[in-house]
Amino acid sequence: MSGFGEVLSRYENKVEIDPNLKDAWSIPSLKIDIAYGDNERELTKDVIECA
Repeated sequence: MSGFGEVLSRYENKVEIDPNLKDAWSIPSLKIDIAYGDNERELTKDVIECA
């Protein structure tokens, strides 16, 4: 079973190029830094209850 919900944009969430990690073709990889807020935690609870 799975659920889908919206993640609100937050200033703290970001995507950066990681200069220390490269793929098989020497292309820098992305570093994703994300934290969920109160809205996402409440949405997760709602999805679980409705499942």
